[in-house]
Amino acid sequence: SLILLTQCLHYCMSRHIAVQIHAPWRRHPLDFIVEIAEFLFDNNNNGSPQPTNHTGLFWRYVDEMCLPSSIQAIDETINILNSQDKIKVDKDDAVNKIRTLSYGIATSLLSESLHSLMDTMIGLGHYAPTIQFFHSIAA
Repeated sequence: SLILLTQCLHYCMSRHIAVQIHAPWRRHPLDFIVEIAEFLFDNNNNGSPQPTNHTGLFWRYVDEMCLPSSIQAIDETINILNSQDKIKVDKDDAVNKIRTLSYGIATSLLSESLHSLMDTMIGLGHYAPTIQFFHSIAA
């Protein structure tokens, strides 16, 4: 009986499941703006073990992104992305300008130890399903 149990445990323990997810949605070139906001909301404690006001970093980021200079830069980028006559280099430059702006604001709010984590999580699209979920609710 013990031998049978040992064999069953070995068989069960050696099993594994591999999962691959292929997302059917496309990411918008400016989704990183809201993905950064999600990261800030999730990592509001800034690396400290003591919980703080959970929305503090999120709202500080939103306040900075809503400054007239930020809104003007975002509007210009959206106009460039929507225009048919602009070449791809212009569109990439415009998106990179907003990326620099939004990452600059976020890194000024976060401790330095979280900068590379944020960059990695945004780059991997960790928050893309969350953003897609909110887009589908809003539609």
